[in-house]
Amino acid sequence: ANVKAKTASDYRYSIDRHLLPQLGALRLTEITSGVLNRLGASLKASGYAGATVNKYMTLAALLLGYAVEFDVIAELPLKKKLKKQKANKPCLELHTEERAAFLEAFNDEPGFRRFLAETMPKGKPRQAKDGRFGSRRAHGAGMRDDSDAAHAYFLRFQTSRDLFVVALETGIRSGDLRALTRHHVDFEEGWIRFIQQKTSKEVVIPISHECRLALQSALASREVSADDPVFVTETGLPYGQSTMRRYFKVAKRVAGITRRVR
Repeated sequence: ANVKAKTASDYRYSIDRHLLPQLGALRLTEITSGVLNRLGASLKASGYAGATVNKYMTLAALLLGYAVEFDVIAELPLKKKLKKQKANKPCLELHTEERAAFLEAFNDEPGFRRFLAETMPKGKPRQAKDGRFGSRRAHGAGMRDDSDAAHAYFLRFQTSRDLFVVALETGIRSGDLRALTRHHVDFEEGWIRFIQQKTSKEVVIPISHECRLALQSALASREVSADDPVFVTETGLPYGQSTMRRYFKVAKRVAGITRRVR
């Protein structure tokens, strides 16, 4: 009850996937520092990243703290320091060449059409049951790569470039970026200032040259009030999470980036 719904969902996943299978048979008082350190070593040996392992161990310690707070157990069974695993060095960021290719994908309509040709479902020829057409016709096909609809889809995809430029320049989390409004942006002072959804803490981020151009482009074609979102789709609504993820995957594919990146 003390955390946001997304955090509670993440906690539940971690508890069900890792903590209960490993610790569920133990009494709370039996979950000592040694038990959690062995859990961390086991997860690390299984290939989990150091930061992920530390997150699971910290959650277990947090739950034991709640058990003391709510008088489920008399005292915390963690008498020794938990051994934190070494966090992996960042490896998912776009390299300079990848970044250039990623942004260029938003201007590459031929590449976008090739993406549609490769990924859209192909129709299955079959005869109409009533025999009206006299020949077999294709049914269930996706968008044709040479259609006007494909061009319109590309233009919608292209508009999202400003969103991703600001993401690359600032490192703002996707939820905060999609919720960014005009009053969060101060062009005169050169700052983006807002309260993070995840931490409830204020952040102030300097606006780089490329960031400024992208923000101005996103705001240029419409009348915007202080509370209006900076980034909107063709319908005038803020980007949804699924739309942002889809365009990210499309840009990766068009850019030829096959590895996992952030």
